[in-house]
Amino acid sequence: MKLKLLAAVAAGALGMAASSASAATYLSIIDHWDVNGPTLGGPFGEIVIEEVGDGKTLNITATIYDGVWQQSGVNNIFAFNLLDDGATQITENHNSPNVVYSPTSYTHSPWGTFTDHFYINASGKNARVNPLQFTAYNANGLTFAGTGVVPGPGGLVDSLGDGNRFNSNAGGWWFLGHIQPDAGESINVAARDARCIANCPVTGVPEPSTWGLMILGFGGAGYALRQRRRWVSAI
Repeated sequence: MKLKLLAAVAAGALGMAASSASAATYLSIIDHWDVNGPTLGGPFGEIVIEEVGDGKTLNITATIYDGVWQQSGVNNIFAFNLLDDGATQITENHNSPNVVYSPTSYTHSPWGTFTDHFYINASGKNARVNPLQFTAYNANGLTFAGTGVVPGPGGLVDSLGDGNRFNSNAGGWWFLGHIQPDAGESINVAARDARCIANCPVTGVPEPSTWGLMILGFGGAGYALRQRRRWVSAI
């Protein structure tokens, strides 16, 4: 009976720990542009990545501070990099039907290659959108920086965890875009860093399943100790 009670308590604690787990929010500042090569400038905008509590969904909002996401003619306007099992689904939530998602790679000098991108279709030349919003979903699990990742000082993502996740490309760039400022010519811009800004994972905090096993272990040890004391008393 007592063992069953312990199991029930552990299961309850496991459920509470799982339900109290908070999904993290990350921020990547668009602060580089192409001036005879990648050059620090801006900031031109930001990308906010919100993890959903199901562990499978990310909501991404890419905002330009001064201007819009745009490319003259039919061309690519925003690119990112996924490190996944190929099952991630992208749903567009922005307000321009002429801005289309493509799961194909895109290479642009001097920024390198990205696995996925958005482009302007033939019927939407000079389409303008801001913010650019989309949802990434993977039934097998999806986080921004990987499970088990612990951000460094200031929330900086300086390493990656496991599982399906976003990733910087070989050149260290997280996101690439083409924008049209309110004044001046259109420019290529990119984001190099990403930081956790809310509900950040911390080291040393057991996973919910670990909490359950710990409670079972402590409870079982206590029960065994009480039984031993009764046996000694009986002798």
